[in-house]
Amino acid sequence: MKYVGLPVTNLSRPPNSEYHRVLAFGFNPGLNDYKVVRLVTIYRQHYIEVEVYSLSTHCWKSIGVLPTWIISMDWSFGHAVSNGVAYWIMRAEKDYSFHLVSLDTGSEVFEKVLLPEATWESLNVDISNDIQPYKESVCLLKSELDYRIDIWVLQERCLNKLHTVWFPGRSPVPLGFKTNDEHLVKYRKHGRCQYLAIYNLQTKMSTACLKI
Repeated sequence: MKYVGLPVTNLSRPPNSEYHRVLAFGFNPGLNDYKVVRLVTIYRQHYIEVEVYSLSTHCWKSIGVLPTWIISMDWSFGHAVSNGVAYWIMRAEKDYSFHLVSLDTGSEVFEKVLLPEATWESLNVDISNDIQPYKESVCLLKSELDYRIDIWVLQERCLNKLHTVWFPGRSPVPLGFKTNDEHLVKYRKHGRCQYLAIYNLQTKMSTACLKI
């Protein structure tokens, strides 16, 4: 196994501030390079900094000019990289709307996609949600309290619900994809007992893996 230690960050933060930092790591096939994106948000201060690490240069590069719309957002959850594009879910402070925000690590261009309003209410609840690479795109894995996970996939700058996964237990937690069509999930059954299961999106069948 090989590894590379990351150099010291260039980012700073105001003293005595509440902040959140999140990393996203992935491969950019267009540049044939591995990238790490670091996003730092300072809560309630409209302060965001972003920098990108390149394995080929072994250094961080700060993204100096950010779009004005991102300054009024807070990181909400998730981090994923697909085809060299980093993604997060962020919430606008003005109207509490949720957006899928992306940064192309090659062009260093930010974009945002408004999430369907049908997802907003459960995203405000403290349950397990995530975003993951899916095939050539990215998906939102939205856990519901009624034994299901909804899978929303980014297609042509819109998120469309493609699958609903039901489980024979409560509190399903999405863990990502084993293959393009096999979704790995943790759920509870019989009190506190937890299980791992694989759900096949093509056959719509789930297979219990093991008790944990």
